[in-house]
Amino acid sequence: MTHKDRRSFKFWQELKRRNVPRVLAIYAGTAFIILEAADIIFPRWGFPDWTVDMVLYVLLVGAVISGILSWIYDISPGGIVKTAPGEVGKAEAYRRPERGKKPMASNIIIAVLIVLIGVLMYPKIFKNSASPLNGKNRSSIAVLPLKIIGDDAELSFFASGLVESLTHMLSKVGNSEQSFSVIPPSEILEAITAGEARKKFGVSLVISGSIQMDQSSSRLILNLIDAKTQNLIRSEKLDYSTEKNLIIQDEVISVMVSMLGLELEGETKKQITLGGSSLYSANELYLTGRGMLREGLETQEEFDGALDLFLSAIEKDSLFAMAYAGAAQAYTYKYHFTLDPVWNDESLKYSRKAVELNNQDAYALMSLAASLVEKGAYDEALQYYEESKNIDSSRANIYSELAYLYEMKGEMGKAEHHHNIAIELDPDSHLSHYYLGGFYYYQVKYEEATRVFEKALELSPGHLTIMHALGACYYELEHFNDAIHMFEEILEQDSAQGQVLLNLGNIYLYQQHYEKSIAYYQEALRYTPKNYSLHSALGKAYLWSENRSLAHESFQNAIDIGHQDMSCSDIQFATWFGLMGKLDSADFYLESFDLPDNPEVLEANAAYMIGELYLILERETLAFPYIESALKRGFGWKDVKYSPFYKALEDNEDFQEIVARSE
Repeated sequence: MTHKDRRSFKFWQELKRRNVPRVLAIYAGTAFIILEAADIIFPRWGFPDWTVDMVLYVLLVGAVISGILSWIYDISPGGIVKTAPGEVGKAEAYRRPERGKKPMASNIIIAVLIVLIGVLMYPKIFKNSASPLNGKNRSSIAVLPLKIIGDDAELSFFASGLVESLTHMLSKVGNSEQSFSVIPPSEILEAITAGEARKKFGVSLVISGSIQMDQSSSRLILNLIDAKTQNLIRSEKLDYSTEKNLIIQDEVISVMVSMLGLELEGETKKQITLGGSSLYSANELYLTGRGMLREGLETQEEFDGALDLFLSAIEKDSLFAMAYAGAAQAYTYKYHFTLDPVWNDESLKYSRKAVELNNQDAYALMSLAASLVEKGAYDEALQYYEESKNIDSSRANIYSELAYLYEMKGEMGKAEHHHNIAIELDPDSHLSHYYLGGFYYYQVKYEEATRVFEKALELSPGHLTIMHALGACYYELEHFNDAIHMFEEILEQDSAQGQVLLNLGNIYLYQQHYEKSIAYYQEALRYTPKNYSLHSALGKAYLWSENRSLAHESFQNAIDIGHQDMSCSDIQFATWFGLMGKLDSADFYLESFDLPDNPEVLEANAAYMIGELYLILERETLAFPYIESALKRGFGWKDVKYSPFYKALEDNEDFQEIVARSE
């Protein structure tokens, strides 16, 4: 043994005598547990990612301090004492022959333990990011909104549509590879950082970037970011020329997959591009329209703008399945806005064509199912929803739409269950909360609806549709001043809101401000001229203000429009004829309606309408059971309090008993 070897041996023996290796091994094991706990717990508590790194640095400093202290001090029965120095030149004294080979075994155990802990902590210290997808755990990815370079307003819609298209395509790749999942595009509508995406969605990777476009070319920059460390892993710059007729999302998805260290197989590429167009011009129109739908449409002008883009894309490529699906959804929005059944017919036509061209896309299947629900074809709609769910079960809006279907079928338990699934899948979605609020609203649970709508508005401040729903709750709860304030705030942003104008007309009707009521109804007719309920409300305003000729004209308009709308019932026709004094016609429609013996089997609004009709026909004895049934279920109270039809019943003891029992 050389002099140098003897010195090293003596130093190692001195380390062992002072228990330095044992202390460091125990410290390393404890430090590893602490670091793993911090890595799991800190992000859930909302701590920034650098706090985990700070724990690592503190533990490394602590290791040095522990080694120094274990060299200087020792733990004895008398407490912590300074370690006595060893005698130089007496290395043999450290040997204990009587204990056999245990010192050698102890050395091996300590060495193995140090190596093992070192291997485990190496990735924590050096953060090797060579492979974004490590293959051991299923990674989660978020595609963030693109930053717009320039001030082109339309480019923002194009970029939003591109992000949604890319997210859906990347989801299909992830499902095929079984190596990563993608956060649904409906959950990420606002610009957020990689750290915020990790905190909110628990993702491991983030794809962000920017887009710049002019008339002849575009530049797209993509960044793949480690969401935990917020370090840039890879970056790609893509330049396109419209003259080359490149389909931008087809090119970008190939680059994104390459950035993840994967190869886009031929069959997978065929599946993710199925239903698209090979024409750049058609695709650009589609993506812009898709972006408008994604950002949210609230005015008729916006509906028509998105619809025109989809129809223009179809004109350029008649086999563009996704453009047909986009047009179908735009028509559905327009139907909900105007209540004109012709738009739902158009939605059904375009959605059937979309599915005919591509029956493997969840978006197209959902568009068709939604149109079928509005037509009352619930079983067929359910079939398409189930097919859509089998393709992509992670989309919260599938469950929201399924809930609406079950509402229409009268299966309220299933409806509420599916609404709650949607919120569990996407707790920060204003739409999921909005749909649940709508469910409670139509169940006449206005307090619950108000609470949920307020949460939805908190998630999406200034959203006109949610504001309208919340105003409707205030209206139903007879908080008229709050409702007027909410509705007028909506009209300040968009004066063409027909349903809002109708609601304001109703409030002023109940407050007996007939001129204001009539003015709002007439203004509403400019935007929703084929709404029979609006014509009926205007007729009542004229009737209550004792203008019978204009009242009859409005009721006749309601009748003419109602004959063209399958949703209009015979009871409504009978009511309008009764209000016009045409009692024979009222009786004709009343007799054609199959009245049940028990009013409880009817929906609350139907029971109230029948009771009101009997009052108009001066058949009070028949009217009271239906009115009582409706009142007990929370329907009709405002009319009982404010309508002239009930003024004559203020001294009717039987009716007052009904009111008292129903409260």
